[in-house]
Amino acid sequence: QTGRTIEASDTKCTGLKAIFHSSGRIKFIVRKSIRGKNVYVAVGSYPEFSINNAREHAFKIIQELKASVETYGERFLTHSKITFNELVEQYVKFVLSTGVKRSANTDLSKIRKYLRPLLGDKKLAGMMEADILSYLHNLDLKPATRNRHLALIKAVFTWAIRMGYISRSPALYIKALPEVTSDRRAMDDSQLQRWMEVCECWRNGKPDHEALALLMFLALTGLRLGETRHLRLEDVDWSRKVITLRHTKNGKLRRVPVCDKAFVLLTEQRQHLGDEGWVFPGKG
Repeated sequence: QTGRTIEASDTKCTGLKAIFHSSGRIKFIVRKSIRGKNVYVAVGSYPEFSINNAREHAFKIIQELKASVETYGERFLTHSKITFNELVEQYVKFVLSTGVKRSANTDLSKIRKYLRPLLGDKKLAGMMEADILSYLHNLDLKPATRNRHLALIKAVFTWAIRMGYISRSPALYIKALPEVTSDRRAMDDSQLQRWMEVCECWRNGKPDHEALALLMFLALTGLRLGETRHLRLEDVDWSRKVITLRHTKNGKLRRVPVCDKAFVLLTEQRQHLGDEGWVFPGKG
């Protein structure tokens, strides 16, 4: 009949159901009664999943459900109803809002623009590897950026395991995509010398050109932009010609000796700006 769906139970895997829709679509689910409540977990759809694939995945799901019931007891039904959106809210509150994670701002942007709209309504207990793969596949982004999304998703699920929401991450076996690195060419010694001469000549007429001073300092030291732009005048040991970097990539404080030319540039910045504040303050 039009609009009617038919549910059939598998005879080889108790709990595995096939839902036949009038449109011809066939969907596999697991339905188990736990503490008097029916728990539904999506497995996949035909023909992406054959009956043997569906049985294999259903068996794993049922084993995980049993393990979760043993672990959480009465709390299992509460945890099984939580959506990915609700999990993400907890992750934002207890992880990203604490200031511990250096990528918090970019993670929040990914959550707001992508994770919530595309995955937020899914039940956490029913999320499968296929859901994550589909999400990543549909992102119109470069492989490197999609890998950052995968890293965030893995971090969210790892935290969920620690907090007792799930026992296993659906993203566990998903591998990062190969990243094509751009062919970056470095200046040779003579090119660097000519470039520095031009910069010094230009800077003599514009001593307050902070961006130019920053570029020269980066060229002289080989330091990262992210750690250098946070450098403060108070972080320079003027007697030892050593700077203290507080915003490093790994989050650990480190001290770096600088060459004479870089130290002269720092001294000029000090004469121009004083003894406190940013070494390269910029316009903002």
